[in-house]
Amino acid sequence: MPRGTGASFVMGRVVTAQPPATAYLALGSNLGDRLAWMKHAVQLLGADPAVCILQVSSLYETSPVGGPPGQGPYLNAVLAVSTTLPPRALLQLGHQIEDRLG
Repeated sequence: MPRGTGASFVMGRVVTAQPPATAYLALGSNLGDRLAWMKHAVQLLGADPAVCILQVSSLYETSPVGGPPGQGPYLNAVLAVSTTLPPRALLQLGHQIEDRLG
């Protein structure tokens, strides 16, 4: 099965494929080795059979807005992906990866 066209296992259940669509995902980290966390998140997203990474933006460092005082700057990027997952399932996959990475 070609990448980006299969079903996926999200939140403990199989999500059936739909026609591929392009989606854009924002990533950000301000804890620990930010670059390593971002790379790992991209690898985990790309490992899903229903997601194909099309492009990764440059990395941008931004100041935190709101939240607790004293937090460090964020490292941010945007991914373009081709996916057969419905939007909510893609969001759930992102949450699963975020939970896995801490």
